[in-house]
Amino acid sequence: MDLTTTLLPYATAFGLALLHSLWIGILLYTTVKALWPLLPGPTARHHLAYGALLLMGGAFGLTLYLNYDPTPVCENLAGGAPITNLPYTGAATAAAELSWLEWFQQRLPDFAPWLSLAYLIGLLPAAFSLIKDQERVWEMRRNGLLDLPAQWSHLLNEELNRHAATRRVK
Repeated sequence: MDLTTTLLPYATAFGLALLHSLWIGILLYTTVKALWPLLPGPTARHHLAYGALLLMGGAFGLTLYLNYDPTPVCENLAGGAPITNLPYTGAATAAAELSWLEWFQQRLPDFAPWLSLAYLIGLLPAAFSLIKDQERVWEMRRNGLLDLPAQWSHLLNEELNRHAATRRVK
């Protein structure tokens, strides 16, 4: 089995799920912002925001599941599915009758694998940065933290004395 026929359905579903997560995220954000002032305290706000994040992840997973079509393109064509991805499907007037939204909806599965690739390429620098920062945390655990320089300690104590603090952090 060819790698492109194996990965193409996953990449298409992932790209479509990424696009759908944009409008779902905007909808969840506006809902949270509308409900935010109505909530009594920080705990309720935290639960609302956390629930929205969980819902966002669940919506992404559901969209990924619903958009995944493992049948190869040849089987789709043999099964009688409408042929929309060919470069020329009929008279030139048929293409002119499509609105830009209909054209975009028909062409979206063609662009979705490229969106997946762009997303994964953009994710690599963030992953490397996360790994580098995690190594720095492990190094701090092994070697301990450095003492605060005397000049900084003096300035920090002056600043703490200027502001009323209920307790000192060590």
